[in-house]
Amino acid sequence: RWMNLRQLARRLWKEHATPGRLGVAVAAGIIIGCSPFFGLHLWIGLAIAVVLRLNKIAVFLGSQISIPPLAPLVGYASVQAGSLILKGQIVQLTLEDFALARLPHLSGEFLLSWMVGGLVVGLLLAVPAWGLTALIVHTYRRRASRSDMTTTEDPWSRDLYRAIERYASAPRKHRH
Repeated sequence: RWMNLRQLARRLWKEHATPGRLGVAVAAGIIIGCSPFFGLHLWIGLAIAVVLRLNKIAVFLGSQISIPPLAPLVGYASVQAGSLILKGQIVQLTLEDFALARLPHLSGEFLLSWMVGGLVVGLLLAVPAWGLTALIVHTYRRRASRSDMTTTEDPWSRDLYRAIERYASAPRKHRH
């Protein structure tokens, strides 16, 4: 039973795991994480990952941009950006606006702003995250393959590793 869970975890971790696709998966997760749909980020992320054939774990990790210390900042930036786009002005809030009685009015007033602004803020955060993720994964894999090559003394194995590295980014049907 534990072996099946390990195999599942290994399969999930390795699916659609080229550097570019992992970057896209993290970026999609960040955009989802900037949306106002708290509690649904996991399910939205899984649906997007299945439809777009992205790595589910990377999408989940990207959606964690809305963890408690960052959620108020992301929410505030999203509402302000959405309000600026939709109404042409930023929102001026006072402490009285956050009273429990005003909460339904505020949520209804800011939902559209948060959705529009969340998309903008999400895109602004997702683009550098995509590039950085792809760069980190690519660099890590290159170093790992080089260390494998240097530890192999057999010339045939060394040449095999070089060939594998050369065709690693080729389409699957050409790699084999």
